[in-house]
Amino acid sequence: MKIIGVTKCPTGIAHTYIAAERLEKYGKELGCEIRVETQGAQVTENALTAEEIAAADYVILAADAPVEGRERFDGKRVYETPIRPVLADAAGILKRLPELAGIQGESKTADESAMSLRAAVEHQKSIGGRTSAVRQLMNGTSYMIPFVVVGGLLTSFSLAFDSESSVSGLVITSAFWGRIKAIGDLAFGLMYPIFAGFLANAIAGRAALAPAMIGAMLVTDGEILGTGTGTGILGCILVGYLAGWLVKWMNVWKLPKALRSMMPIFIIPFCGVSVIALLFIGLLGQPIAFLMAWLDSLLALLAASPSTAIPLGCCWGP
Repeated sequence: MKIIGVTKCPTGIAHTYIAAERLEKYGKELGCEIRVETQGAQVTENALTAEEIAAADYVILAADAPVEGRERFDGKRVYETPIRPVLADAAGILKRLPELAGIQGESKTADESAMSLRAAVEHQKSIGGRTSAVRQLMNGTSYMIPFVVVGGLLTSFSLAFDSESSVSGLVITSAFWGRIKAIGDLAFGLMYPIFAGFLANAIAGRAALAPAMIGAMLVTDGEILGTGTGTGILGCILVGYLAGWLVKWMNVWKLPKALRSMMPIFIIPFCGVSVIALLFIGLLGQPIAFLMAWLDSLLALLAASPSTAIPLGCCWGP
C-alpha cells in the first residue's frame, strides 16, 4: 500500500513529530510505502507533492487542530483521527485502514456510512480518544503556552540577576530589572484571557473571543468580582466553555436581516459579556474564588512539611 499522512497537534511541537515518526516506523515494518507531512508550530515540513497525493491508496489525517490544505485529498480514501490514537496504536490503525477510511468529498450510501462509522467508533473505543471538550481545552492551552514561557523567563531573569532577600521574599532593586519583571507580569496577565478566548474560539469561532477574554479578565480581578481574590484558572476554564456555548447558541438566533450584520461586532460581544459578568458577580464568583483559596491553602500546608511531600506530589502531578 502507498500511504500518505498529515500530523498536527495543538501546539505543533512534540506530538506532531512523534506521531509522524510512529506512522513511518510501523508503516515500513508492515511493508508500506509511507510519507507523512508535519504541520508544526512554525512551518509545514515534508510537504506532500501532487504526485504523491495522486498515487496514494490511503490518507491518514492525525490532528487535534484544523489541517491546512485538506481539500487536496478530495476523492482519496481518508481516515481522520486525533493524535492520541496514533501514539497509542499506530500499527493497529495502519492494519485497519481499509475498513476505517472513507472517501473524502464524496457522499456514501447509508450502509457504507454506517459501516465506516461503526468501525471508527469501535477503533476509538479500543484505544481511547479525546473528547471534543478536551480538544477545546487543549486549543486554549496551546495559545496560552507562549505567554507563560515569556512571562516565566523574564521573571526568572530579573530575579536571578538583580534581587535581594527580604522578609516578604525576593525583591528587585534596580529600575531596569524591575521593568523586565513588569513585562513578565504583563505576559502572565495575558495568559488567562488568551486561554479562555481560544478555548471559546474552538467551540464557536471568532465571535466568542471578546466575551471569553473580557470574562476571563473579570473573573481574575477580585476587586471587580467582589470576592477579594480572583477565581484563577478554574474560573477561566468555566468562562471559556460558557462563552463558547453561549455564542454557539446565539449564532442560531433567527434575527431580521438588518440585524444579522451586527451580530458578530455588537450583539454577541455585548450580550455575551453581560451574561458572563452577571453570572460570576451574582452567582459563581464567590464559590469558585473560595475553592481556589482553599486549594492554595492546602498546597501551602502540604509544602510546609517534608513529611507531606508525597501527598503534594500526588496533588500536583495530575
